[in-house]
Amino acid sequence: MDYIIHYDVAALLVTLMIIVQYYSNRRISLGVRRVFVVMLMMAVGSNALDLVTVYTIEHSQSVPLVLNYLLNMTYLICFNSVPAIYYIYVREAIKPSVKWSKWEYVSAFGPLLVDVVLILTTVFTHGIFYFTDELVYEHGSLMAVLYVSAFYYMIAALIQTIIHKNRLTRSQRFVVVFYSVGTIVSIAFQLLV
Repeated sequence: MDYIIHYDVAALLVTLMIIVQYYSNRRISLGVRRVFVVMLMMAVGSNALDLVTVYTIEHSQSVPLVLNYLLNMTYLICFNSVPAIYYIYVREAIKPSVKWSKWEYVSAFGPLLVDVVLILTTVFTHGIFYFTDELVYEHGSLMAVLYVSAFYYMIAALIQTIIHKNRLTRSQRFVVVFYSVGTIVSIAFQLLV
């Protein structure tokens, strides 16, 4: 499996753009700040784990299989948590003091829960990824579910932004639209390639 480091570089650049926008606006509510910090930690963590797992996958003959599974599962959970946390962040920015409905909880956490269960059971099912007898890393038949989940969160965040555009500043709308559209395009690209 060939690894292209440019994706991590692009992800770090987008994250830096969001950090700049975040710190340029000191009027952000405490709830939104907390969600943002969690999202930032997950994004940075997933980038770091991605780089680590590239090494462990490329050296799978010398890295214990259990460690490879644990690192890759942790990476995928962090990576796939970012779109869900982003969706929660957008929702909190739009409605910071409005109590969450049951539907909002399900729509925010349901797909992520499915992702986490699929990732944690991949050791047994090989649904998301697996290592062959020759210790070669392979994607499982359900890997596309993770992309569909991320796609869902990005579309949902974009729709929330469009519906409630008057509750966001111009710069917030720009960042949400830029980040959402950019991510949607990259998800589509990864699904097609």
